[in-house]
Amino acid sequence: IVSHEAVKVIAVAAFFYNHSLSLEEFDKCLEHTDPVIQQAAVRGISLAAPQGDPRAVAGLLRKLDNADMDVRRTAVVSLGSIAAVDDARVIEVLVDLLCDHGC
Repeated sequence: IVSHEAVKVIAVAAFFYNHSLSLEEFDKCLEHTDPVIQQAAVRGISLAAPQGDPRAVAGLLRKLDNADMDVRRTAVVSLGSIAAVDDARVIEVLVDLLCDHGC
């Protein structure tokens, strides 16, 4: 089991060292059964991934269908900071989310 604190440590390590290895670990945490761990991993991705990183964006997009509302919200916020400004796929998904909720 990975603790919330461990995920934060991985994010800090990614910032200073190798984001690629940390993203692999965060990706594993995204599939954890505990939504708190999933949310921590989403936050970690937003700290570790360079803007436009396709692997990070794909992981965050997967979390938009998560059963836990906090995980979904954190994924939306993280997409805003990680996705490339001109990423049409992310823009389309986020616009669809807005429209699905009373647009």
